[in-house]
Amino acid sequence: MCTFSFLRFGRFSLSACRVLAALVLAGLPLGQAIAADKPLVEGGGVVITAGDLQADAQRIPPAMRTDALKQPRFVEQMALNLYIRRVMAERARKLSLRTDADLQTLDAVAQDRALSDAYLAYLDAQNAPADSAVLAQARAIYQAQPARFTRGEAVRLNQIFLKGSDEATLARARQLVQALREGADFAAMARQNSADVGSALKGGDLGFLTRERMTRELGDAAFALRMTGDISEPVPGDAGVHILQLRERRDPGVPPFDEVRDALVEEVRGTILQEVRAAEAQRIRAQAQAVSPAIEEFARQSSATSTSDKP
Repeated sequence: MCTFSFLRFGRFSLSACRVLAALVLAGLPLGQAIAADKPLVEGGGVVITAGDLQADAQRIPPAMRTDALKQPRFVEQMALNLYIRRVMAERARKLSLRTDADLQTLDAVAQDRALSDAYLAYLDAQNAPADSAVLAQARAIYQAQPARFTRGEAVRLNQIFLKGSDEATLARARQLVQALREGADFAAMARQNSADVGSALKGGDLGFLTRERMTRELGDAAFALRMTGDISEPVPGDAGVHILQLRERRDPGVPPFDEVRDALVEEVRGTILQEVRAAEAQRIRAQAQAVSPAIEEFARQSSATSTSDKP
């Protein structure tokens, strides 16, 4: 069973009293509602209650929440995740990782989130691998998995894009092509004429593109360009007309290590720290005891509430 999804939960706030009120308003008699202070998971002096879980559940979209809380396994996993968060929060308090007054304005579960985030950042810092070790591991991956880094043939292109596909737009495109072939500066022409704002701001630069990332018409036109600086004929598309300029051609194969180093180093570093976090979560999880009868009762009450909500 996974115990690491808690690292991505969102923020929320709902008091236990509001939870009970919501159950009553939904049509569930108060006598049937599970007590907000009933333990669902406990261990090592840390307790996660039904009220904690109801508060955390507010982050789930309403359309999904009811069905989720009817499932005992889902309820148990949520409670275990909250337990891990709370233990980390207690460690953050002992280390005085966060002492700002803003914490006092948050409810208990939101405080757990803020403090456990601080603890995770502390954990990352304490276990940050040496740059030399990360680089060595990145290089080893590169050498051991060449197929992973193999890339297809690509072209680096400049583009001028004109909206529309009528004859007037095509005529304008032909005029631009003629001016470019006579020596007009492509970057300046792109800034002045291209309707694709993102590339126009960069002088028309589209970066490297493989054939698979383009429509068939654009791919055929782009890969037909042979010499750096070559200008295509106007290429009609669904939204308008494209004019392409070849800037560079890149052969298929495995790129040099230096081209993938930064991304690979970031990946290695992230993987190491993710494993550290997962191991810490597993150690904390081993201390927790799920209170199965209470979890099943919580799920039953959630199911009863959803049934009473139906017209």
